[in-house]
Amino acid sequence: MPENSHPDAVAQNSIKSCLLIYARMYEVIQLMADSAAQSRQDLGWRGIVTPDPSPTGQFYNGIPIKSGPESLRDLIQVQRQDGFDHVTLVVGGSVPALPPDQMLQSGTIFGHLGFHLIKLTPFLHADRDAILSNLPIKAFSYPAKRWLELGLASLIAIVLLPIFGLIALGNFINAPKEPIFFGQWRPGLMGKPFLLYKFRTFSGTTELSDAMGVEANARITIWGSFLRRWRLDELPQLWNVILGDMALIGPRPLLMCDQPSTHDRLRVRPGLTGWAQINGGQLLSIQEKNALDLFYVRRVSLLFDLKVLALTAWRLFKGDQLHEKALQEAFQERTLGLASEVQPIER
Repeated sequence: MPENSHPDAVAQNSIKSCLLIYARMYEVIQLMADSAAQSRQDLGWRGIVTPDPSPTGQFYNGIPIKSGPESLRDLIQVQRQDGFDHVTLVVGGSVPALPPDQMLQSGTIFGHLGFHLIKLTPFLHADRDAILSNLPIKAFSYPAKRWLELGLASLIAIVLLPIFGLIALGNFINAPKEPIFFGQWRPGLMGKPFLLYKFRTFSGTTELSDAMGVEANARITIWGSFLRRWRLDELPQLWNVILGDMALIGPRPLLMCDQPSTHDRLRVRPGLTGWAQINGGQLLSIQEKNALDLFYVRRVSLLFDLKVLALTAWRLFKGDQLHEKALQEAFQERTLGLASEVQPIER
């Protein structure tokens, strides 16, 4: 996985980002309710744009509503003037596709700072006879999930403090002039960017090859290979879980260039481990990972999370192994039309 060694990564955590939403009002209500229930914090919604008739001048939960996609560019410019460095536009599945030229005029698509577009298609229940609806997650499960993960992450971090110290010492011995940690921007819940933390596993000074933090020509150290084999380089993400940027269980946060063409995996907080990691991990293609992630998103629950957590410990010692049954189940849903397309974005 590419790494980012930007020396000012921690300072960049003060970046101001906000979310805009373009959807019909019924989907606006669903999307915002889901994200509010899960995040338990302000995601920074700043504007609603909808094709529904005559909503301009109205407010929903204190957020101004504007009519028509033609108002998007002006709305994005207002956020820039208000000091927001990064604007994410969440597009619902209930509205027509936005013309590419209109998006290009609004800002820099997939830029580190600037304008970012994600597409959220409607989710369907696994039961084909069920009424079509949005993501079938009961909101009351989120607070319990969040408190459980916060407690577990804090406990694990305390228990593993000596391991943190040994890893930091190993990093210093292998590359005394390099930082011990590094941070890399990833899209989180509803596409809002957050700074993901890892132990550094490479040596040498390189320049960023991508605005989202892709590391060019990174040289993995022997110590770094050991950390990656046992996933020890991921341990600082316990801090991301405590901060609320991530969950213990959920889809792994991808680089922007690896995001699928639809971003339904962003309806839930990204995880330290997930259904894809225990069913193939690094042996999976982008398409396979996304199919497994969508399979998890439809079934997210405390019981499912505990199952993933238990299997993660088992898989850690056995190493990555492909599990064909899980892959077949995930792709079967897509074949039946119950999952969104998982074609990767063209690079």
